[in-house]
Amino acid sequence: MNGNIIFIGGGFALGLTGGLAGAAEGSLEGLTNAELNELIGDSQRALLRELFGQGEEGALSQLQNLQAPEGLTSQTLEIYQEIAQRVVQAGPNAPGYAVQSLRLQIVQQLLQGMK
Repeated sequence: MNGNIIFIGGGFALGLTGGLAGAAEGSLEGLTNAELNELIGDSQRALLRELFGQGEEGALSQLQNLQAPEGLTSQTLEIYQEIAQRVVQAGPNAPGYAVQSLRLQIVQQLLQGMK
C-alpha cells in the first residue's frame, strides 16, 4: 500500500491508493485493524515496539518512565490509539485486553503531551 496520511486539525485526511480508498475522510473508524496496521508502516511499527516493550511488564515499565522514541509521530499514536480502543471497548474478556489497556494509557498520555 502506498499512501499518505495528512493530519488536519485533530483528524485525518487519508490520501490513499489501493484497498483503503473507500475509507471515510477524517476518520479511522471505518478502517479494519489490518488497514490501520498498514497505515503505520515498518519504521513506525519498530518505534512502537520500542515504546511498549514486551507485554504487560513492558507497558507498566513505560508508564513509570514515559518517553516516546525519537521519530515516533503523533499520527502513528493516533492510529494505534484506535486499534487499542477497539480491544478495550470489547471488554475485559477480549484477547489482549490488559496489554492494550496499558498501551492505550501510554498513547493517550503521549498525545496529551504533544498538544
